[in-house]
Amino acid sequence: MALIELYREVGDRRYLDLASFFVSVRGRGLVAQANKSEAFPVPPTYLVDHEPIANMSDFAGSHAVRALYLFTGATDLYLETGDAVLWNALKRLWRRALMKTYITGGFLGLGMMTRLLARTTSSQMTERTVRLVLL
Repeated sequence: MALIELYREVGDRRYLDLASFFVSVRGRGLVAQANKSEAFPVPPTYLVDHEPIANMSDFAGSHAVRALYLFTGATDLYLETGDAVLWNALKRLWRRALMKTYITGGFLGLGMMTRLLARTTSSQMTERTVRLVLL
């Protein structure tokens, strides 16, 4: 998320490319392999590193906060790139999350919503509103 925000602020494409790299490398088991420990073995699923987002049908067994940060960063990436494969995966995962949610709450902070609405013209409002509701 921070790399996307940095890209938005300074306009340097390298930050967007690096964010894209981090999202695309997730799901290959590299994070889990780098965090191997005899004392505290961590399975790839817990680290949301069991399969790429584009192929992921579920994230059961994943750490909720890790998954939320990864999916939020991937959503920011989608907003900048328009990657349809990423967007379809995020919608699929969000629908899956809704089937498992038993408490109410939100993860879109007021500051993020304010920035999103400030960048949105009235003609874009409907499309972005629909995207937020679907996601």
